[in-house]
Amino acid sequence: MIYEERRGLASRIWRASDAARQSEALVPLATDICRVSEGPGAFEVRILTAAGCEASASRERRDGNPFLPYDERLFVAQLSDTHVCLLNKFPVIPGHALVVTRSFEPQTSALSPHDYVAAVTCLMAFDGLVFYNAGEVAGASEPHKHLQVVPLPLVSDALDAPITSWFEQIDLPFRHRRVDLASETWRSEESAKAIVSAHVERMLTAFDLLLPSGETKPYNLLLTRRWLMLVPRVAEKYKGISINGLGFAGAFLARDEQELAVLRSQGPMAALCHVAG
Repeated sequence: MIYEERRGLASRIWRASDAARQSEALVPLATDICRVSEGPGAFEVRILTAAGCEASASRERRDGNPFLPYDERLFVAQLSDTHVCLLNKFPVIPGHALVVTRSFEPQTSALSPHDYVAAVTCLMAFDGLVFYNAGEVAGASEPHKHLQVVPLPLVSDALDAPITSWFEQIDLPFRHRRVDLASETWRSEESAKAIVSAHVERMLTAFDLLLPSGETKPYNLLLTRRWLMLVPRVAEKYKGISINGLGFAGAFLARDEQELAVLRSQGPMAALCHVAG
C-alpha cells in the first residue's frame, strides 16, 4: 500500500491540493511575482499581496505542533513507516509539500537514513527540489523535523531553479559545497540514498556542522535529481528579510514593496552572502 502511494506521489499532491483548497484547509499565500536580475541570471521574488499578508499573519499566530496530530485534510501519502507526506498549509508555490517524521524529532537533529530515504523517494516519484532548513537560523518555522519539496521548474524558463544559471558561469560567492549528480544516482532508492547521504555527511564534516549531541549547527540542504548543495548559516534574516533554503535556489519571499526595494538595491546575492557568512 505504501509503495502504491509513493509511486503516484505527484498526482496525489495535486489531488490533495484541490480537495484541501475546497475545504479551506489549504491557505495559499497570494503573491505577485517579479524578477531581480543579477549576474548571469534573474532571481524570482514573490511579494505578498494584502490577502497574502493577512493569511501569513494567521500562520504566525498558530500555537502547538501542527504535525502531531496533523490535519487529515492536508494528508498526501504514507512515505514509509517513519515519514508521511503532507501539504504545506500556507504554500507560496503550488504543489509545495512537506516530508514529516511520524514521531517528534527536533529540526536541529542530524538527518537519519530514514530521512534520506524519504527525500529520494520524492525525487524518484517526480522532478522536484527537496530542501531542509536545519533549525530556526536556517529559516525553519516549525521545530518538528520536516523536509520540504516543491515541483520543478520553479520558473517557466529555467531547467529547474534560478540559481542554476550561475553554476556554469560564475562561482557562487557564499559559503557552500555543491556536487552534480549523475543520472545513475537514481537507478534505485538504495543507490540514491547511499550516494546522497555520503555527499551530505562529507559536507557537514567539512564545515564542522556536526555536534556531539547528535544535532547540527544551522544549514540549508538543497537536493534535485541533478545537483546537491549545502550552505552553512549564520543568520536567519538580511535587513529584516527572512531567508530559508529556497533563497539559495534563487527564490525569495518579500513581505512588502520595501523588502523588494532592498533586494533590488542591494542585490539578492548580497542577502545570501550575509546569511551564509
